Amino acid sequence: FVFDPKFIQAGCAMGDVTVYIWRVMLSGLLMLWIAVYSVGTRVVHRLGLLPLRLVMETPKVRNTMGQLFQAFYIAIAMSCILVFQCYESPNGVKNLQQHPYMICGEGDHNLMVGFAILGFVAYVFGFGAFYVAACIVI
Repeated sequence: FVFDPKFIQAGCAMGDVTVYIWRVMLSGLLMLWIAVYSVGTRVVHRLGLLPLRLVMETPKVRNTMGQLFQAFYIAIAMSCILVFQCYESPNGVKNLQQHPYMICGEGDHNLMVGFAILGFVAYVFGFGAFYVAACIVI
C-alpha cells in the first residue's frame, strides 16, 4: 500500500494520471484545509460568533500537521519515485513499471513527472523545513 487508491478503481472513472495527481497532492490539500480552517475559527471568534473553547489553538494545529506529515511521508515519497521507474520492453521502448502501457518521456508521463517533482520538493524538502521551523520555535 503506497497510498494507492486502486482498491476503489478510481482509474476507471478519472484516468491514471488524474489518480496519480490526487495521490501526490491529497495530503497537501488536507494540510491546507486544516490551516485555512484554523485561521477561519480565529476570524469567526473575533467576530463574536464562536466561543473561545471552539477556536483551534496554533500549537495543536502544528502538532496535527506534523503527525499528518509523518503519516503520509513514506507514501508520498514512494509515489513520487514510482514515476521514474521505467523498464525497457522487448521492442526497445521504455515503459513505466506501474503502468506498462505508458511510454516514459512521452505524453502523460511528462505531466506525471512534473507532479512527482513538485510533490518531492513539497513533501521531502518541505518536511525537513517544517521540522526545522518547529524546532526553532521550541
